[in-house]
Amino acid sequence: MEIEQALNLASDLLVQHGLRPLTDVETLILRGAWEQNTYEEIAESTGYSDSYLRKDVGPKLWRDLSLVLGEPVSKTNFKAALARQWTHKLQSSTPVAQPITRDYYPRCNTDWGEAIDVSIFFGRSQEQETLSQWIFSDRCRFILLLGMGGIGKTALSIKVGQNVQSDFEFVIWRSLRNALPALDLLVDVLKFLSQQQDIEVALSVDAAISQLLQYLRSHRCLLILDNAEALLQAGDRHCNYRPGYEGYSRLFQQVGETSHLSCLMVTSRERPQDLATKFGQQLPMRCLTISGLSYQDGQALFSSVGQFSGTFPEWQSIIDRYAGNPLALKIVASFITEVFAGDLSQLLTFLGQSSCIFDDIRELLDQQFRRLSAQERELMIWLAIKREPVNLTELPEDLLHPASPPQLLQVLAALQGRSLIEKINHQFTQQPVLMEYVTSCLIDQITQEICCWQPGTPIHSQCLLQQYALIQVQAKDYVRETQIRLILQPVLDQLMHRFGDVAAIERHLQQMLQAMRAAPSQARGYAAGNIINMLRQLGVDLSGYSFAQLTVWQADLQGLTLYDVDFSGADLSKSRFSQTFGWIVAIAFSPDGEYWAACDSAGSIHLWFYAREQRQTTVKAHENFIFTLAISPDSRLLVSGSIDGMVKLWEVRTGQCLYTLNAHAKIVWSVVFSKDGKWFASSCEDGTIKIWDCKTGECLQTLRANQSSVRSIAFTSDSRYLVSACEDHQLRLWDLTQGECIRTFEGHSHTVWTVDISPDDQYVISGGNDYVVKLWDLQSGRCLQDYEGHTLQIWSVAFSPDGQTIASGSMDQTVRLWNIEERQCKACFRGHSSMVMAVAFSADGKTLASGGMDRLIKHWDLSSKACAKTWSGFKNIIWSVAFSPEGETIASSSLDGILRIWQVDNSQCIQTMKHPAEVHAIAFSPGGIRQSNSGQASPEQSGQRLVSGNMHTKSTLKLWEVQTGSCLMTIPAHIGKVNSVCFNHDGSLIASGGDDKNVQIFNLRHQRVEKLLQGHKAVVWSVAFSPNGRLLASGSFDQTVRIWDVRSWQCLHILSGHTNALTTIVFHPSLPCIATASSDAMVKLWSLETGQCYHTLSDHHNVVMGIAFSPDGQTFTTGSYDKTVRVWDVESWQCQTIFQANSLVHSVAFSPNGQTLVSGGDNGTLQLWDLKTRQCIKVIKLPELYAGMNIRGVKGLAEAQESMLLNLGAIAK
Repeated sequence: MEIEQALNLASDLLVQHGLRPLTDVETLILRGAWEQNTYEEIAESTGYSDSYLRKDVGPKLWRDLSLVLGEPVSKTNFKAALARQWTHKLQSSTPVAQPITRDYYPRCNTDWGEAIDVSIFFGRSQEQETLSQWIFSDRCRFILLLGMGGIGKTALSIKVGQNVQSDFEFVIWRSLRNALPALDLLVDVLKFLSQQQDIEVALSVDAAISQLLQYLRSHRCLLILDNAEALLQAGDRHCNYRPGYEGYSRLFQQVGETSHLSCLMVTSRERPQDLATKFGQQLPMRCLTISGLSYQDGQALFSSVGQFSGTFPEWQSIIDRYAGNPLALKIVASFITEVFAGDLSQLLTFLGQSSCIFDDIRELLDQQFRRLSAQERELMIWLAIKREPVNLTELPEDLLHPASPPQLLQVLAALQGRSLIEKINHQFTQQPVLMEYVTSCLIDQITQEICCWQPGTPIHSQCLLQQYALIQVQAKDYVRETQIRLILQPVLDQLMHRFGDVAAIERHLQQMLQAMRAAPSQARGYAAGNIINMLRQLGVDLSGYSFAQLTVWQADLQGLTLYDVDFSGADLSKSRFSQTFGWIVAIAFSPDGEYWAACDSAGSIHLWFYAREQRQTTVKAHENFIFTLAISPDSRLLVSGSIDGMVKLWEVRTGQCLYTLNAHAKIVWSVVFSKDGKWFASSCEDGTIKIWDCKTGECLQTLRANQSSVRSIAFTSDSRYLVSACEDHQLRLWDLTQGECIRTFEGHSHTVWTVDISPDDQYVISGGNDYVVKLWDLQSGRCLQDYEGHTLQIWSVAFSPDGQTIASGSMDQTVRLWNIEERQCKACFRGHSSMVMAVAFSADGKTLASGGMDRLIKHWDLSSKACAKTWSGFKNIIWSVAFSPEGETIASSSLDGILRIWQVDNSQCIQTMKHPAEVHAIAFSPGGIRQSNSGQASPEQSGQRLVSGNMHTKSTLKLWEVQTGSCLMTIPAHIGKVNSVCFNHDGSLIASGGDDKNVQIFNLRHQRVEKLLQGHKAVVWSVAFSPNGRLLASGSFDQTVRIWDVRSWQCLHILSGHTNALTTIVFHPSLPCIATASSDAMVKLWSLETGQCYHTLSDHHNVVMGIAFSPDGQTFTTGSYDKTVRVWDVESWQCQTIFQANSLVHSVAFSPNGQTLVSGGDNGTLQLWDLKTRQCIKVIKLPELYAGMNIRGVKGLAEAQESMLLNLGAIAK
């Protein structure tokens, strides 16, 4: 057999099995291996790296060849394996591949999710045999298990999956009972199949399906999806998908009709209409209808419940009567035991000749529920609302009339005895059929109560609207989202059908609130909170509403504008409001597990009780940005370090500052306690590390890292050694007894931002600007592993308490978990909308906290790998400011999604325009754009039009008429947030940059997207047209600027030189140059003729966000997070003026006459600066989120919560 024959055979076999042909690099590996060359020799002769061939291409190639040849294949035996296949080819007309043997995958990767225990399983031997044959021998790609509710589809799918799992590389089981959107499910599955490696965020269902099919072709996977009927429209005899769930149709069809190696098994009570003609006994898509249990199996199930007496005909009659439905039989068995002492004949006499056979078991459940006590019904409804297994201790918190734990246990035992609930690992829940039944009853009765209520009548205390919360704001995030989707929204859908429109529903709910206020003593319960949550879901503005004296429980008020809302005298227990904090820069858990702390960009430290998830206190600790904090080993002390060079030591119990240390001359990047609690260390931008005595505040030692900024430090457990991470790409190990660096760790190619040491002192981890997490051996300084997966800079890393897991947070908006032993990514958490700046493990190792620039703190449940809780901080940041072309007004965009137009002469807001999400980018049209009678856009009077782009996952651009505040046009934009917008010189084109790494060009005259510019490798944060409109510049988090030719849309230059993300770009009004600002605190000036940087401004000490040239081009201004606005002379590039702003500066702009500057800040204020007098001449402040909200006499708020509301504008007078 010759090499060319071997290559052709291998390529043909891969294609025949649904894979791709051999790639060029795979061909090179096979040629080299044929000649018995090593990977090093192959790499040397081909130009590829040895690591790439050995760790990436090679293993995948041998795995794929093993799959298609039916035997384990490696670099050393592949020639013999292909030779055997070649012999088969010669002996027959078609290639013969050996079947994959059951022992082929010795280690199957499984994720059974919430799959139930099926160790006790009755019958179904024929079904198991059929399904095993379909999966193993017939290689079916899609299998539908069809049957009525309670028939046992779930248990059968799990049992079969367990039986055949050794035939697969990956097995994953997921329940769809909570109607998970298709994209969410696909991302979850892709994370598992990729083992968190090299997976891009799927931004659409179709893109995710395409990614999934690639894995199904290259790996043998079994996917099991349970309860697919939740995706279909209830009551639709055609079994069409629910609105928004059509993605599942494409998923099922493409998996079933596309060639691959895997199998998708789906259980459902109904057959989706689009699949009706797809099944066949000789086709790769099969459908198996599951019928009831046989007589013998049904009797065995009865015996597992208790002892029964009856004749053969009586047994047969009962099992036939309920069609062998296992769930129905379990409920009937419990019913007979309780009511008839196990005598079957008495049940048959009781039933008589009436027909008690149902298509599902609703009538049976109705009978059972009528027999339940009020307390039993109450617990059944709460279990359905909670949606997941709950502990006994959780239930009393929700009951209006709490029972003692022994009483609750008795009630739960009674329900379990009736087979109405299940106990899983000391937690209680319901089967999907029962949960759906109870939820449906709750929705119907709540809707009926609201519709039937008559104005002027009281709200009865026993109505379900009062007794039960339709959503729970304290629930885990994913549970609350499910409650909204499956309980709250269906209620609103029925109300919409009844009342016709939102306004009518709002009027009716307002009247109900009025009735509750008239008799507040009778309104104790969840009704007011439920009504608030309904109004929120409907998008109603609650400004001016009155909830005075009402019980407002479980109301989700986070993120809502509540101007002049009256909560005076209300009970606000268990309700959720927005909180006050800025960017979350660092997080730490106390070692005793009692509390956790976070610091922010506003100079505040916030403490929360861990178990109660309640804010304990907030301290204004520093005047400026706090970059770091740490908690002492005994949990009594906390240390913080700030941008102003100060270090402060705090007593946690009292909140008292024990020491203020003017420790450093520049930014304090990191603080950390020694493990014995005697010392703490601080590191600085100036390259120094200082060791401090905790008792006296005395500086004991100063270490110097060659003038290189020290970004992070960590102590070993014996407190003798310290590791530092530096800007010069190195880690250093310091011996504190000698005060010397005894080892350097080299391997990073850029600034190292973060470092941590494992609890056993064996490993060091680090991350930085090269996007890689590195694992080092502490003793030798040798790099043991590179963890690759992040696509942007890594800001924070941490070891878990057991030292087995690493967490990393990145500018790419993700948090990743890495397994030390397996040395791979085990989870990737997405949910932040901006860079993740902090990660920290709880002391018990069960929770991971993350915080970032989006002002979100998230707690991730490490057992379920889902977000359990989110805290959202609110500061009405002004993201962007712009003078109108005539200079009489200023536009501002802000976090609350409102565009405001301010009159310069009197500082009054004269117009507001509302976006559906936070607005980051705005720009005035140089000539305006007006809609002509023909519907086309045309140039118009200067300053009358404004374009804006929002920060939403499905973002849009909006074109506004400023005078009227009306939206002229909504333009679909990026997948992800819009970060920047600009007009060209004549107002005919709008350019926008977004999170999808693209630059979009929209032609207003033709009303279409003219071009999508691609090339950046990360978020595009800034775009700008040149004054003559011939060039476009785009700046990205990939640290580059691209210059585009507008005529050809070709990239002319790629400007590189910044060491961090690009934030802003501006063209000089007349010279061929461009200015760029960056997160590296630098501003660079570039020649457009040469593409070279000819000057750098480095006076700022933090991120530079805003830059602008004056209209005459003689003056330049910069605004920074160091709270300064600087004015520069363009000819000399000398700083002429430094304005001290009152907060971090996000945006700056010159007035058209060049005499005034405006800056927009982090604290919701605009400041106007006079360039002649060098004074701030005006300060304009946005209204707070809760401006005028009356909380006088409220109950249920902790002191810290009340203080927080007052800071957001509430009044307590």
